[in-house]
Amino acid sequence: MLAQGRGVEKDPRAAADAFRRAAEAGLINGLFLYGKCLDEGFGVAEDPSAAASKFREAAEAGHTGAMLSLSGACRRGRGMPRDSEAAARWLRRGWEAGDRDCAHQMAIALLFGDGVLKEEAEGVAWARRAAEAGHPDAMALLGACLRDGYGAGSDPAAAFRWLSRAAEAGSLPGMRELASAYSKGIGVGADAARAAEWMGKAAEGGDVRAMTYLGDLLRLGSGVDKDEPEAVRWYRKAAKAGDADAMYWLGTALVFGLGTPKSAPEGLLWLTRAAEARHDKACMTIGIYHEEGHGGTVDFEEAFSWFLKAAELGLKEAMNNVGSHYFDGRGVERDREEAVRWFQKAADLGETMAMENLADCYDEGAGVPRDPGRARELRMGASQVAREPSR
Repeated sequence: MLAQGRGVEKDPRAAADAFRRAAEAGLINGLFLYGKCLDEGFGVAEDPSAAASKFREAAEAGHTGAMLSLSGACRRGRGMPRDSEAAARWLRRGWEAGDRDCAHQMAIALLFGDGVLKEEAEGVAWARRAAEAGHPDAMALLGACLRDGYGAGSDPAAAFRWLSRAAEAGSLPGMRELASAYSKGIGVGADAARAAEWMGKAAEGGDVRAMTYLGDLLRLGSGVDKDEPEAVRWYRKAAKAGDADAMYWLGTALVFGLGTPKSAPEGLLWLTRAAEARHDKACMTIGIYHEEGHGGTVDFEEAFSWFLKAAELGLKEAMNNVGSHYFDGRGVERDREEAVRWFQKAADLGETMAMENLADCYDEGAGVPRDPGRARELRMGASQVAREPSR
């Protein structure tokens, strides 16, 4: 009650003291809860080593929650030496004691190599154990694996069944992935309205990625009426929770006044936060911000630096922009050969504008020997790519 403020004013220090006294009295749950306080610095100075010691005492006495926490400490080397074998051993003991959370965590650890050796097929087997024991998030994890053929053969129909069970059982990841299945028609007929319905449920439940995806659906009018202001509202919620894609879309909306009053300075702030998370399109948009003077001043040097960051992250459109800046000498010393190199990199990735720019270089003999035949080939290639359906 003191820890959660149920019926009394929340008092972390008093709660931690109560758990300490329970631990000293040898109460197993007291050991576990005081360990949590020490691990999180809740009402007491953070002490990972002491926390691991309390978790071990409780785990050895049979507390499955402590086994789960001790496994995490072993995987991450928090308060104790990293020990992948001990991490797996404690999760197995927890599962054998009937704790499905331990089986779920074992699945995650094995599937993604989280502190233990990555073994995808074994991870799927553990996800299935936890799912069959009724763990909602394990159902979602198993469904996603079966959908993607990750650690198991692809089985869209079975994936849909598990995702449906997960969503109906209240798993937010399950709701989000079920929405994706309806959107893409995986294991079920495509249904944009059902996709939006389940994505909305996941977002309302607090799933951050679902908030961003719901913003996308509202922005595009997919399965719901197009509503840019509502899309911005969801992007803002997800951005505040740390989602880089949401930061990018919120920043873009604010810079260009899409669904919200234009506020270039705030937009730049959110775009910069996304860029710090290595978001390539955010870097590209910051380049456009400076190149077009959305902050009141055109700055080609700053624009070029951001286009270069986006290009180095692999964004083909930014590679073309870097090439254009080198070709014209905007914000960087003019260098036609370097321009050709960047146009070629973008063209190799299917960027049609870069193909056209490279064709111009061959037509003019700019940065490369003049070659009208090569220029024609590039223009034909650009035309062919432009006719292909977008993927």
